[in-house]
Amino acid sequence: MQVATGDALAMVHAQALFPVPRGLDNLTDPRRFVDDFLTVKLAFHDTTGSLLDRVFFIAFVASLLLAYRKLDRPLFAFVLLMGLTPLAGSFMAFMRYLVVAWPLFLAWGRYLNGKSPRLMFYGLLPLLALQEIFVILYATYNGVA
Repeated sequence: MQVATGDALAMVHAQALFPVPRGLDNLTDPRRFVDDFLTVKLAFHDTTGSLLDRVFFIAFVASLLLAYRKLDRPLFAFVLLMGLTPLAGSFMAFMRYLVVAWPLFLAWGRYLNGKSPRLMFYGLLPLLALQEIFVILYATYNGVA
């Protein structure tokens, strides 16, 4: 990083340029997290006020017990670190952090292994509908990455 930008800590300094900077000092103020979760002007999908980011956070929290039961402790710790990033800043781009918490998908796979194919089919229908919405948003230049 020093060679490429001239600053070895360029990414740390770049955090100040984000709309909501992340930092461990935010962990000591849970009221800030609750305010961000409840009082941000919400839109279906937006940079800082995405309703989808909050819905996926609720789904993540609801999946933690499953992850605790189905994953070994290091993988569960990794899921916690990646999934609880809103506690250190904001919900900005939370869905991207959830994709990085890939062991959560392993836990769901272990849970669904051996279950009825009908359960899998009906479970995937809402995700298919969501994917269709994302394709439409992407095709109309509405900022889905």
